[in-house]
Formats: sequence, C-alpha cells, structure tokens
Amino acid sequence: MAKIKLKYAIPGYLSGQTAQIGQSTVTFDETTLFTDATVFNQPLAQLSAGLAASAYPVVQNSMAHGFACENLRALGFEDIQDFNYSDTAWNATLQTYPTGHDEKNQVAYTLGYQPVWDVVAIVIRGTPQGIEWVGDFQYGGDDGATNLPYHGNYALAGEALLTNLQLYRETHQTSRLWVTGQSRGGAVAEYVAKVLTDEHSATVYSYAVAPAPAFRGEPLTGYANIHNLINPRDFVPNFNVPSWQFYHIGQVHVVHTDQPAFLEKFAEEVDNAFVTNPTAEAAIASMVAIGSGIAPTLVDYYQKQITWHDGAPMTPYEFYLEIAQAFYMDAKDLSPRVFDFAAYTPAEKDWQTLLLYFIGQGEPAVAFNEHASLTYFIATLAQTVA
Repeated sequence: MAKIKLKYAIPGYLSGQTAQIGQSTVTFDETTLFTDATVFNQPLAQLSAGLAASAYPVVQNSMAHGFACENLRALGFEDIQDFNYSDTAWNATLQTYPTGHDEKNQVAYTLGYQPVWDVVAIVIRGTPQGIEWVGDFQYGGDDGATNLPYHGNYALAGEALLTNLQLYRETHQTSRLWVTGQSRGGAVAEYVAKVLTDEHSATVYSYAVAPAPAFRGEPLTGYANIHNLINPRDFVPNFNVPSWQFYHIGQVHVVHTDQPAFLEKFAEEVDNAFVTNPTAEAAIASMVAIGSGIAPTLVDYYQKQITWHDGAPMTPYEFYLEIAQAFYMDAKDLSPRVFDFAAYTPAEKDWQTLLLYFIGQGEPAVAFNEHASLTYFIATLAQTVA
C-alpha cells in the first residue's frame, strides 16, 4: 500500500481564522488504482478530490498557483505543465491581473505524466476571484445561442484545454487519461471527459467534484467512466432550472456533510468544527423555483425584458451578469439598480431573494462551506461513497 500527504489551502471561512495550509493522507494500492474506469474507485476519488482542492491558492481572492504541481510531483508525475494561473496581484485600478490570465472563456489547469501508471493527469481549477464568474452564468453560446447541447462557456473552456492536451499527448502517448476538477473545474472536467471518451484513444478516468451541470437536452446514456461527486446540500451542482434541461453526464455519487464520521474527520483535519445547514436542500429547491419563475426557459433567460424599479428594462441574463461581476469586482462600479436593496419593489422580491442568496447574505458562509473543495475531499476520506 502507498501513502501520500496531499497539501491544500484551507479557506478562512472553513478554518475560522485566516487561510491556512493543510495536509491529509490518502492510502491507496497502486496496482488497483487504474482498473475498470466504470467502477467507482474510492482511493482514486480521494486522490481526485484532493488534487482538485489543491488547485486553489492560499491567498484568497487571487488566481495564483495552489499545490497541484507539488502534489502531482509527490505522486511521481513528470513534465508538469500548468496553464492560465496568475501569481500577479489583482490591480484594483485596472480591474485586471497584469499577466492577462483572466478570461471568462477559460479555466486554469495542470497537466502531468506518470510513467509507471502510464497516465496523464488533468487537474482543473474551479472559479477563482476572477472574471470566470461571468462565464459560469453564460449558459448559452458566446453569441447568446440557446440551442447548444451543453453549457456554452464550459464547452469553450474545455475546447481550449483540449487543444493544449492534444499537443501534450504528442509527447506522452499514454493509454490512460485521468480528469478531475471542482465546481467550474468539475463541469469542464465532465465536458472534457465526454469528448475524450468519444475519441476512444485512451481509457478515461474522470472524477468531477461538485460540478455545475454541463450538458443540456435529452440525457445521454452510458459514460459510466465519468463519476460526479455531489453533496445534496451544495447549491452549485443542484441549482438547476428543470425546464432548461441541464444535467450531469455519467454517474452521480452522493457525499454527505451531516454524518458523524465526516464531522469528526473534518474537525481532525481542519481543527475547526464544520457548520452544516439542515435546511439547505429546501433552500436550494426554493431558489430553483424562483429561478424558474424569473426565466422559465433559456430563451427567456437571454431575451425576456422586465421593467425594473428604475423604469428601464433588464433581462434575467443581465441581472445574473451583475451578480457574477460582483464576485470578481467586489461590487465596485456596479449598477445601483441591482445592488440597492432598498430600491426593490414588492414585485421584485424574488429577484432580491436570489441576489442575497448568490452573494452569500441569504445563507452566510454555510452555503460556501457545503460547496468547498476541501469539504468534498474530507468527505471522501471519512465515508464510503456509493
């Protein structure tokens, strides 16, 4: 049996203090790590969730490197390359990262090759404090197309990744590909794994952590090699307007944050109590219902004109865009029509509720606790996932 200590950042909202660096041990059998890709492999899920968590930096609100490269190196990976990270500080005046690694149609990711296992790893970071938040709300195409069979922005980010992966595989012509990522990174992992599976050029092992739904339309069957780890109390993978017809491809595996084993393991690894929310599933259902009322279809999302309290029209997409911009601009220079809570009329109560929920005031911190990549990693360490 092999053991590896994976290093990761502990966000301040989980540690109860400032951001810290943590380490957790994963035990695995190298001979059974990459066998049948369609069968859920708990150690591989643990390593996947740990690597996904390690893609985030210690410095909050930045797009800097985390520990993915270091962890892959410790696992014996070589020729490690990463893309779209930025170790340069956010420029508040220019509202950008000077290195330019801040595009709504991209993700940051790391590639590595393990010669003993004959596998290329693709570790995809989720949404940082950057303009990628805007891409998360771009469900259709860049041109507003609403007939795509997938989330338009995740597909764009995935295709850019696949281009670089193709070049990387010219050097490392492996028989195995291992894909993982969390949140936005998990959704792009779903998309990338599907495309790679369809190519039939290698066996694809995919573990998407807390992915937002990436596919749309009549659900595709098969793809049992794509595994999705989902916490029912996490709004990101579960916020899904039914009539928009988004779904997760492959298999869904449920993790829980209310079990004693998880709570004990979390306290042991993080040195702080985990705060869960027993009403989260009801709150998510309520948010989905409100979202359905505001934009019953994806066409409505982009085109439905609603007269706002200032007398000017706004589409649901423009409303969500403002929310997304708040995440990476800290609500600076945003329109008062959206962020002036007191101006909302009684008829706009649902919009106000959605806004408060998404920016963390409807359910402070707790919603983020349930979604955190570290939460999922510890959950895979603490409980048997089915």
